[in-house]
Amino acid sequence: MQDAGIVVPCAKRAQAWQAGHGLGTLGRDTFRGPAYYDFDFSLSKDTSFGTRGKQEYWEYCSSEQSFFNIFNIVNFGLPNNAVRGTGFGIVSKTAGTSRQIQLSLKVIY
Repeated sequence: MQDAGIVVPCAKRAQAWQAGHGLGTLGRDTFRGPAYYDFDFSLSKDTSFGTRGKQEYWEYCSSEQSFFNIFNIVNFGLPNNAVRGTGFGIVSKTAGTSRQIQLSLKVIY
């Protein structure tokens, strides 16, 4: 691009970038890490234990069991992406949590 005889090199770089001749041809989101698996499971049960009048249930107990990452699958984190670092490409952490179990009991009267 020229303006009154002055050449602007930045404008030429911008035109080349817009034309698709930028820095490399790698697409967006092509760097991916290991797969992530997480299986959660939940059970719940309501139990009535009192009557009022003609077979009307009044009190009940509600219980719930929740299992997070039930198969305890280890999910590895993303590899280190610092090119100039010593640990480039090394997976040094995990993603997510280990197996967790949650129990709850609720009495309504």
